[in-house]
Amino acid sequence: MARDELAVALAYHAKMVNDPVLAREAIALSDAAAKYFTAHQGPGGKEAARSRQNNHRLKQMLQPLLGGDAASQACVEDSLALPTFCFISHAYSDRKALNALLQILPRYVQPVVFEAINLPPTDFVSDKLISGVLDAEGVIFIDSKASNKSFWCAFERDLAARKNKRIFRFDPRSNAIEPVQIAPRELMLAHCFHRKDEEDVRRVMRWLVDQRSFAALHDDKWGETSYPPFATMEDNDREMRLFSLRTNGSLYLIFLSEALLDDNGLRTHVVDQMLNHPRSTIVCWLHPRPCDIPGDVVHALSAFPDDHAVAFSHRPTEAEFSVHALDDLSVRLFWVHGQIRSGDWTL
Repeated sequence: MARDELAVALAYHAKMVNDPVLAREAIALSDAAAKYFTAHQGPGGKEAARSRQNNHRLKQMLQPLLGGDAASQACVEDSLALPTFCFISHAYSDRKALNALLQILPRYVQPVVFEAINLPPTDFVSDKLISGVLDAEGVIFIDSKASNKSFWCAFERDLAARKNKRIFRFDPRSNAIEPVQIAPRELMLAHCFHRKDEEDVRRVMRWLVDQRSFAALHDDKWGETSYPPFATMEDNDREMRLFSLRTNGSLYLIFLSEALLDDNGLRTHVVDQMLNHPRSTIVCWLHPRPCDIPGDVVHALSAFPDDHAVAFSHRPTEAEFSVHALDDLSVRLFWVHGQIRSGDWTL
């Protein structure tokens, strides 16, 4: 790859100093690299495809320096340079389209095909799936009705976009693969907790923001623009802020604990949110759900949607806590966000 790497460096330098002579030297190096890899690997080889793609892009970038006929000289981008390890995002019912995709992939591509998921996000342990997406160099998704309706396919695409993976679209009608840019869904979170649980909650929220790109509406990084913790606000101010946030599409994540249940004011607030705003509220126990729970909370939980409640088996600050529990929480948040229509946010 020495010629290709040198061609790229020389091309950027030529563009920076506006030098057509250096630009032609860069293209000559790139042309030579593309011919060499194609001759030694064939047109379907990994480095051959990447070198031809690189050649095409350099000629496009340097066209103002190369003259009006540069576009006609550009190497045709007839072979897409795919990553070696590609996660294949597809619905199980798209087996025919999946087989068609696998048949046209270059030999060097090693596809990662996850087994069918027949469970809802409330019952599925997501660590293997998430590791499959994160460990892959890129993601190829099947653009079909079945895959586009699938929660898991939507989640895989969104996660890939959040982690800046290279993403490609496979059209089963034309058997074409093309690179695409996908913006991740904006997932805004307001949250409430008891001050005794601050360290546990800080670890959870820091991970959701830093590792999964959620937008936390109380984030130390935001400084003065951050909302204050809802647990410390007066009732009227808190309700006004929550109404505004929910109207703009924010979920309200409430961290439950024995300390919170012992606080009459906070417990009353939590019960009110669960009974009056169940669709945009999620509750997360910071420890296993206790047996002795106040009656008003028992009543609220019995009426609350099961898929809006999560419980950790250990506190986040305990050594036994697994980061996979945070991924399961992030899947649940994505699931709930996807279930809510625009008119439901304040419910």
